[in-house]
Amino acid sequence: MAIVLGISAPWWLVEADAMGTGQQVAQWVHSLHQRLRNSGARVNATVEQTASRQRALAEDDAISAAVSDALAATQNDDLRMLQVETGNAMVTLQGTLPSSDLRDRAIAITEGVSGVHGVFSLIQIQTR
Repeated sequence: MAIVLGISAPWWLVEADAMGTGQQVAQWVHSLHQRLRNSGARVNATVEQTASRQRALAEDDAISAAVSDALAATQNDDLRMLQVETGNAMVTLQGTLPSSDLRDRAIAITEGVSGVHGVFSLIQIQTR
């Protein structure tokens, strides 16, 4: 006796005798249901993790853009040339400036941007 379910059934189910088939079908369906539910939960968790990472990257990109805009708004060419990178709302400033006062100004401007949790300065001071 063969059972047609529209999906492949294990050999033991297909060849089962008529007496135990109902119970075996119920067990197999229950097992399949559990596996599908577990797979769905894993997929949902993976999708949520990916979405969370994408949100964090978008937030970091927005922070970098805001810091770059704030530095550019000073109309100081040296500050405009600084490289700005953000990861986990921590901003890294990199480049060369002519004075430590200008470096301190760049750091202060960056700290004042919304969403910035901290600033790493890799700014070098030009020696004359």
